[in-house]
Amino acid sequence: MSSRIITEVKITPEQITRAKNLYDFSNINNSFTKGKSQIYGALGEIIVLDFLGLNETDNYIGTKDADLLINGLKIDVKTKKVSGIPKPHYFNSIGINSLHQKCDQYYFVRILKDITTAWICGKISKKDFMTRGKYFLAGENDPSSTSFKFKEDCMNLEISECEILDAPLNWISLLKDYFILKETNYGFYISKECLIKNNNFNAFYLPSRQRLIIKDGDKTIFDGILFEKQQIINIFV
Repeated sequence: MSSRIITEVKITPEQITRAKNLYDFSNINNSFTKGKSQIYGALGEIIVLDFLGLNETDNYIGTKDADLLINGLKIDVKTKKVSGIPKPHYFNSIGINSLHQKCDQYYFVRILKDITTAWICGKISKKDFMTRGKYFLAGENDPSSTSFKFKEDCMNLEISECEILDAPLNWISLLKDYFILKETNYGFYISKECLIKNNNFNAFYLPSRQRLIIKDGDKTIFDGILFEKQQIINIFV
């Protein structure tokens, strides 16, 4: 797999401020640094939310098992403080104290020590990570580095073996091809005559959830989370 899986992000002062306000830093225990670098973890979550076009109000949960809730999936964001640009053969790692967390997926972020730049380093389901990962003990040499030793027991998987975390499609733009959009306090109310079926369809879209509901009169013809453009096309063909 190519280095495309790694996405560079420039960190803004506004993101740093939001990270500092995100949660009580005294309550975080599941990290390699034992709480000394908690701002990096909070910033990693903000970076993921912004990259996906989401927000803290709708998608941040901050439980002991997961950080974010996205499309019904509990996401734990694992962030590393680093001194250099990551390469595809570097490891995404999870410490032994975090392996018990009951999440659905892991998202991986690396943040430069000076907090100027971050890299989103893929995602993977917890099941796949636990199945395919390699376990190393504290003090063992990291085979992906010439000088680093593992600070604690941990499970590891090369960045290149994870899935790409892509920015979402611009659903608002795509939906405009089929509906006239009217912004409301709850999202976007959508209504347009469908020429294919010669019926009036009404729709309600919730951007924070990427959820679309389409009705033909009183009949619901679609109610679900949008993942790909083909879902919309299938409704009208």
